[in-house]
Amino acid sequence: MSTVRELSDPIDIYYKKILELYNLVLEKERTKIEAAAEVITERITKDDGLLYVLGSGHSMLIAQEMFARAGGLMQVNAILDPALSTIFQAKALKVERLEGYAKIVLEYYGLTKNDVLLVVSVSGINAVPVEAAIEAKKLGAYVIALTSVEWSKNVPQEMVNKRNIFGKRLFEVADLYIDNHVPFGDAVVKIDNYTKPVAPVSTLVNSFIVNLIVAKVAQNCASKGIPPPVWASSNVPGGDKTDAPFVEKYRFSRVKHF
Repeated sequence: MSTVRELSDPIDIYYKKILELYNLVLEKERTKIEAAAEVITERITKDDGLLYVLGSGHSMLIAQEMFARAGGLMQVNAILDPALSTIFQAKALKVERLEGYAKIVLEYYGLTKNDVLLVVSVSGINAVPVEAAIEAKKLGAYVIALTSVEWSKNVPQEMVNKRNIFGKRLFEVADLYIDNHVPFGDAVVKIDNYTKPVAPVSTLVNSFIVNLIVAKVAQNCASKGIPPPVWASSNVPGGDKTDAPFVEKYRFSRVKHF
């Protein structure tokens, strides 16, 4: 029996929309998710490669979701630049459109040709995500975009040209893009007697996708006879001890936020 009742209640509407998006992602993006996991597996299991994760505004939540997360991958270098975060949202909206800023950020975090850069941007039009992808490719890093193609394509080219000097959308400049199928505008629930839609879906769908990637990377490693580099929770017995060697390895070097 379905748990969805009358679709007049916003709770049920939102629940249904989320399930539809999860199913759509599995149907349409599974091959790309598996390809992303294969590249990440290859890079993090040799040459000391790391998975860098970059997002601005609420897309930065995905970098936080993947960083030092119980059950998540150890070799994640989250780019958590305060200037791009919602801590200073009004400023972040301007900084993410700032030409040249992405290059400074990547230099600070030490991205190399051995790494993978996952760029998260739902709209995929602003300077920081687009330029980050382009600069990372120049360095030889492999670039995966997590974005909404529908949203990007619905933005007029004139607006794209104003947001980044290349006049490109993120999915056009990445080595591989995964479409999160988030609808234009993000919010999906319409309320009677109110004009604006409410309840955004991008954070949930993006988190779903990146954790599918994590699970697949762990399986890839195990199938190669490599212990999956996965964090234990620090809130279970022995968790701190299990995780300590990796923390010490990267604490004062490439991973900035240990």
